[in-house]
Amino acid sequence: MAEETKPCVACAEEIKAKAVLCKHCKTRQDDEAFTSPIDIQEQEPKEKGTVSQVIMIAGGASVILLLLLWGVLAFAIPSSPEEEDESNQSAQAAVSSEPAPVPAGKLTEIGLLEIGDCLNDSHTSRSEPSDSVFAVSCGSIHESQVFASTEVARESNWDIEQSRREARKFCADSFVEIFAGEPPPPRFDWRAHFSDEERWEESRSVDYVCVLSSSSGKTVGQLDIAGTDKPQESVASGDTNNGASRTNTGGDQPSSSAPNPVDEVEQQRQQLQRELDQQNAALEAQRRADAIADYESKMSFYISQVAELESRAAQLYAERDAAYAGFASQYGVSYDPNSNANCNNAADFFGCVNAHASMPRYDFSIQQAANDINFYLNLINSLVYPN
Repeated sequence: MAEETKPCVACAEEIKAKAVLCKHCKTRQDDEAFTSPIDIQEQEPKEKGTVSQVIMIAGGASVILLLLLWGVLAFAIPSSPEEEDESNQSAQAAVSSEPAPVPAGKLTEIGLLEIGDCLNDSHTSRSEPSDSVFAVSCGSIHESQVFASTEVARESNWDIEQSRREARKFCADSFVEIFAGEPPPPRFDWRAHFSDEERWEESRSVDYVCVLSSSSGKTVGQLDIAGTDKPQESVASGDTNNGASRTNTGGDQPSSSAPNPVDEVEQQRQQLQRELDQQNAALEAQRRADAIADYESKMSFYISQVAELESRAAQLYAERDAAYAGFASQYGVSYDPNSNANCNNAADFFGCVNAHASMPRYDFSIQQAANDINFYLNLINSLVYPN
């Protein structure tokens, strides 16, 4: 995947030789502000008095003589073995335990990284595209190391979700391949970098770069992925993928009798799927039981309301019939719901008319009860025959 590169005219980031725009500082490489010669005008030195110049020269010479004398004494006096051991132990402790400042390194596009390169990438997000990272020497303090990379051609539009998903799958598979034959040790962590839309627009491809880091933090030197009981090997010692894909195997290939981590992962996946299916079945059974209980509760309530309303309607019918009979007995004429003309023949005309006007209240109450009964009957029907 290595390509010819050049430094950016503005920020010195390592970019592709054919690139016109720097991804880091967004500077065009043909910008006249950086490519045109700049006239440097010497500033006229301020005049100083002769005495001041002499004093400054004498003071500078004194400082230089003191520094030289200190250097001679430091090299002339040998240090004891105990002092050297303490100095070495302090330096090692500073590397292993102290959060030493991480050198910035050289800003490099991820597509230019190769297996075995060491870098500082904690400033990048795990879920966002990585334009560039800081490549550093593996002999200096660094955060991670490249163990696999690939370039994937894509004709369709660039999609961040698809790129993130494919990059993580590629790195997960590559991580399993490194420790083929045995479970990956917990002292290693991995993460995936993937290029952004500008890279896709430039070459219609997306770069995936997988990096390995020590779970204990920053480290010096290349990671020993073969184990503490084996000699340290270069992370770039193997290339197991075809085409643009490269993956470090980290040592000898496992024998055919060794357990396959891919199969173990698949067995774990199947076991988790079975447990998930069981949980879903239990939830579905509970859901159905709850639905049945809710159905029965609603049906019981609706039926009880219909029965209560029917009893109320029967009572209203009886009260109405009794009121009709009382009207005829009191005024000597029968009650006509459509007209009070019968009151003309009653002994008490005005009393008959007033009584006739109060009779419709029974029919109104009976009709209201009938409407309520139909309402609950419709609810029952919706339970029995849901849409």
